[in-house]
Amino acid sequence: MFKKLFTILIALLMLCSCGAEKSEPARTGRPIENFHEENEYEEKWGLVLSLKNIDQKGLTVVFNQSGGNATGELGTGDYFSLEINDNGEWKKVPMIEHPEGVAVCFNDMLLSVFPESETEVETNWEFYYGELPCGIYRIEKEVMDFRGTGDYEQVKFYAEFVLE
Repeated sequence: MFKKLFTILIALLMLCSCGAEKSEPARTGRPIENFHEENEYEEKWGLVLSLKNIDQKGLTVVFNQSGGNATGELGTGDYFSLEINDNGEWKKVPMIEHPEGVAVCFNDMLLSVFPESETEVETNWEFYYGELPCGIYRIEKEVMDFRGTGDYEQVKFYAEFVLE
């Protein structure tokens, strides 16, 4: 009786484990050194982007402002986009298709980038892009030199990273 019960129990455990999904280890990322395409506004506004806390769902963008000659107040918004490096060419990462009625939008706000300091912006792209596979990516953030209503310059800044 015990042997029969033990055999049934083992068979049930084997059946249950067959359908179980294997969990994939979390991918980690890191910024890429010496891979950056310089932007003339980095020097003009004294602004450079760096990255930290990178994983397959998001990262933290660090706006490092020092020197430069911005004519107004620097700021950025919630909006970002991602590109993947495909054999030396940057291509837009496609956004997830959501069911009809689900709005894909960003908050319309201005986050100040303070002079002579670091400003951090946490970015989670899981809703927009899902979990990213391994690859070489860059994030695009728009930065504005705001002097007044209707009087501003807006420039795209990039920071590159790799997911392994």
